[in-house]
Amino acid sequence: MEDNSNKNFGLSRASFDEMREKLKAGDESLFERVFVKHFNDCRRYLVTQCSASPDDAYDITVETLIRFRQALIEDKIGYDNLRFLFTQMAKQIYLKWLQQGKRLPTSPIDNQADDRIETDEMMFDDETLGLLDTAWQKLGEKCKELLKTHYYDGVQLKKISESIQQSEEAVRKRKERCMRTLKEQFFELYKLHQ
Repeated sequence: MEDNSNKNFGLSRASFDEMREKLKAGDESLFERVFVKHFNDCRRYLVTQCSASPDDAYDITVETLIRFRQALIEDKIGYDNLRFLFTQMAKQIYLKWLQQGKRLPTSPIDNQADDRIETDEMMFDDETLGLLDTAWQKLGEKCKELLKTHYYDGVQLKKISESIQQSEEAVRKRKERCMRTLKEQFFELYKLHQ
C-alpha cells in the first residue's frame, strides 16, 4: 500500500478525517499545526516559480489558506495530494490576481461564483493564451532563452549562472526584469482587448 502521508502534509487518512471533523466543530488546532508547516514552502514557491514579491506571496498564501480551510469544511477537498493541491490553488489565485491588474481578492465571499478548484488548462481561454503568446514573441531572444531554460526546462538559476559565467544574483535580476517585461506586455495587450 502506497504511503500518501508525505504528499498530504504528514497526515494519514484517519488524521485528515479527524482534522476536518475538528474544523467543522470549531477546533482549528490540528489544521493550524499542519498548514503552518507548509505556509513558508508555498510562499517560497510563489516567489521562486511565479516571480511574486515576498509581500504578495504572503498575502496570496493567506488567501489560499482561508479558501482551503473553507473547502475542507464544505467537503470539497478529499485526502489526495493535499500539498500539491494547496500550492496549485495558491498559483491560480496569484495568476487571477495578476490578470485582474494586481487587485488582491479580499475574501472567499467576494468570489463565491468562482470558488471551484480549477486546473491550469481551465484557467485561460484561447484569446488570453493568444495574448500571452504575442507578449512572449515580443520578448528578446536572451529573455526567452532564460525564462524557457528556468521555467520550462526546470534548470536552477545557479546552474544557468555557471553555464553562462555570470553571478547568480545577476541572472536572478535578469530573470526578474524579463518576467516584468513579459507581464507588462501581456497587460498592455490585455487592456487593448477589453
